[in-house]
Amino acid sequence: MERKNIYIMKEKGKYFRKITSLSFVSVLLLITLHGRSETLEILKKRFQDIFLTGEIHEWKGIIDSLRSVPLSEEKDDVLLYAEYGIIGYYLGYGEKQSAREQLAIYKEHVEQRLEENPRDATALAFRAAYIGFSIWINPLKALYLGGESQYYVEESLKYNNNEPMPLFELGNTLFFRPRLFGGNKEKAIELYKEVTEIYKNEDPYNWMYYHLRTWLGQVYARMGEKEKAREIYKDILKDVPDYKWVKNELLPDLDSEKKRFSIINLE
Repeated sequence: MERKNIYIMKEKGKYFRKITSLSFVSVLLLITLHGRSETLEILKKRFQDIFLTGEIHEWKGIIDSLRSVPLSEEKDDVLLYAEYGIIGYYLGYGEKQSAREQLAIYKEHVEQRLEENPRDATALAFRAAYIGFSIWINPLKALYLGGESQYYVEESLKYNNNEPMPLFELGNTLFFRPRLFGGNKEKAIELYKEVTEIYKNEDPYNWMYYHLRTWLGQVYARMGEKEKAREIYKDILKDVPDYKWVKNELLPDLDSEKKRFSIINLE
């Protein structure tokens, strides 16, 4: 009788595992099909909502589902932005191994886009960003990769100087480069403001719209202009009162003794 009960339990276990596996596959299929069928605007809004709530595990899940299906060029752009975002997130929180894994996939994706169209200004800017991420992981690489990053920024602007990502990457090169070697923080800030307006007017559902506004606040905070940063953060919270990063971290940090630059560590 006991042996019979053990056999029944084993069979039930097999059945449960089979049903669980089928359920997981079904859910994954539904997510994938949904990703293919939803509109571009809804897809962008999903990433923007996740950015504001900070639920990064959901962000990664959407990335994986998008990678598993053929995409239109517009949705492929959304995927590139999302890959760019998750790498920055992992690096910002010190998860270098996860960042390296995603960076390798991101690089392959960017290079594929450039093979298809070497004059793709946004892809060229993302290529410059790849170098920036590589330097972030290993600062010694700046000695021989800095010039390459500048090259891709200049190439992207040569083909389209009105796209937001090339202008943003140009701003980054000016902000982080020493003034002795051509750095210009004031010009960088003007570019950040310009890019923010482009997203606001042309692509408001892109998560980068809020990222740029937040980034500008962090730049001012880093430069010691806390009241300008505070004004920016409060303005953001008027639009999105539950934006966790600004509400729970960046704005309170202005009144603390912390010296934190959350997107990149310059200490």
